[in-house]
Amino acid sequence: MIFLSLIIPTSITVLFLAWASLQKEQIAVNQLATQLNSQTGNNVTHDLDNYLEVPSLIHKINQDLIKLGWLNSNDLVKIKDLFFQQIKQFNVGQINFGSTKGQFVGVKRKQDNSLVTNLMTKLSSENLTEISKSNEYNYQTESWYRDVIKTGKPVWNKIDNSEYSPESRAILASYPVYDRNNSLIGVLAVELPISEIDKLLQTVNIAQSNLIYIIEKSGIVVASNSNKLLDNSRKILIQEIANKLLETKEDYYDIKNTKDLELKVTGEQYFVKLIPSQNQDNLDWLIVVAVPKSEFAPQINNKVIITIFYVY
Repeated sequence: MIFLSLIIPTSITVLFLAWASLQKEQIAVNQLATQLNSQTGNNVTHDLDNYLEVPSLIHKINQDLIKLGWLNSNDLVKIKDLFFQQIKQFNVGQINFGSTKGQFVGVKRKQDNSLVTNLMTKLSSENLTEISKSNEYNYQTESWYRDVIKTGKPVWNKIDNSEYSPESRAILASYPVYDRNNSLIGVLAVELPISEIDKLLQTVNIAQSNLIYIIEKSGIVVASNSNKLLDNSRKILIQEIANKLLETKEDYYDIKNTKDLELKVTGEQYFVKLIPSQNQDNLDWLIVVAVPKSEFAPQINNKVIITIFYVY
């Protein structure tokens, strides 16, 4: 009886302290997960904004050269040489210029990292690295050219899902080009490989188990920090986020500010942060950062064990 009178209160005390310790650690885990996702999200936003500014920078450089009279829009060979240097300097996939007079010059990076350059006029074409009929390319019907000519404004085009491989997926940014008299003379387009955005997401990752996506607000995945862009668990995560938003009668299009969520995916608890990418016109992307609760499970278990051991 004496033994029981001692062990029962002690056991109750231990259980209470273990429970209190667990609750405290749960709060700490929530705070840590929020901080981790916030830091990762800030890193992604910063680096993504910088990368998406590259087409605008290339456009500004070339537009300034034309305005200053240092670059003649009819001198396709000189423009080609300039693009050749810029595509290497800025590590973009392609730079095109299509004029309103039917002239075209483009430099494209191939899969093997070699560069292909093309010149074209209304009557003839010259491919400077390989034989092809580049005059068959009617750039004036392409959205990257047509939409800018129509609106007179910069345009982000839909992602090009290449037939060759996922590594060839790209997005084009197009800009109007004006002469020294402010007359529209053509369109400049810069292609950004999605694979470079994938690499960006991999380098900014803080926690090894973090899942980082960039998605269109339609729910389509643009880029990911994982090579398995469309594996089943990731599809489920994106769908579960959409389902969670529906609980409050929202969808991805309603996300105007940063939003935090907690949800379960295939039995795993996730802390999720949604961050709208707002620095680019007509580019409706969301940054999704998710970290599993299991990332912090060892810390919780160790703290509870230490608490029990200390009491005993």
